[in-house]
Order: sequence, then structure tokens, then C-alpha cells
Amino acid sequence: MALPKAWFKLLNPESDWDRVSLEEIEYVADLRKAIKKEMPILLKDYEASQLTLSATVKVDDASQAVKLDARKSLASILKNFDVKIPDKKDIASVQKSFAENIWLFVSAPGK
Repeated sequence: MALPKAWFKLLNPESDWDRVSLEEIEYVADLRKAIKKEMPILLKDYEASQLTLSATVKVDDASQAVKLDARKSLASILKNFDVKIPDKKDIASVQKSFAENIWLFVSAPGK
């Protein structure tokens, strides 16, 4: 079975939609690190902790995205967006639901 991957789009610097593996991702802070690794050239000047992540439920409009707290878990984000999780205690189930429902927008600080 393929590992779940979440959709993300860089707003600053700008990029098209791409995907990031959710393997070993439990918190937003982990997700920032994974996205930085996925885009090493575009994000080379930034630390993962400098990235701001916002999310929607499958809406391609960054103005509707909700900013994510680095300390929040994927499960708590799903709960905040009223997305059902088949088994909240199973991280694979949480990751799958996250990948199927949440679209991420990533911003780095302006230069």
C-alpha cells in the first residue's frame, strides 16, 4: 500500500501544486520539515521553522486557508475542519484522511 501524500503549494516563493509524503508525520512542525526537504532549491534560504502553513479542505484558494499551529497534530487539524477519521488512534488512518482531505499552502518570510 502506498504511503499517503498531502497536496501543498508554495505561495512565497511561488510554485505549482506538489505532494509530500506523510510518513512519520504527526505534527505540523514535522510537516514543515518534510516540505522543506521536498523543495530544497526553492526553500534553501529558510529554516523549516520559518515556514508558515495554512490549510483548506480541498479548496484552491489561499485566502480561505486557516493558519496552522506548529504544535498541532494532524488529527487535531482534521477535527478542526470537521473531517471524519476512521480510527483516531491509528496514525496511518489519520495520515490517510489528512492526505485525502487537506490542501496546504506554504509561505516563507519575504526577503
